[in-house]
Amino acid sequence: MAGRQKNAEWLDKRDTDYQRLIRLPFLALADSMRYKLTAEVRGYHFPLRGIGCIKKSSNKVAQGGAHFKDWISYIVTRPSENRFEKNPPPCKRGG
Repeated sequence: MAGRQKNAEWLDKRDTDYQRLIRLPFLALADSMRYKLTAEVRGYHFPLRGIGCIKKSSNKVAQGGAHFKDWISYIVTRPSENRFEKNPPPCKRGG
C-alpha cells in the first residue's frame, strides 16, 4: 500500500472514493460543529474551506514522502486581532 501512495496516478483514481467516504463526511461533521457551537464559543472561526486535503505539498513528496496524507484534522481558532499575525494558508488542491 505505501508504495502505491507515492504513485499520483493511483491517488487520482481513488480521489472520488476519498471524497465520498472521508472528506464529505468530515465536512458534514465540521459544519455540524460550527452550527451547534457558534453561539457558545463566540469569536471563534469554524472554517470549512480546505478541510481534508488529500494531497501533500509537492516539496514533501519530493523529499520522498507519500503523495497523500494518512491523517485528517480540523482546527477551530480565534481570528487574528491584526493583519500581521500569522494565519495558516488555505489548502490547495493538487499541491
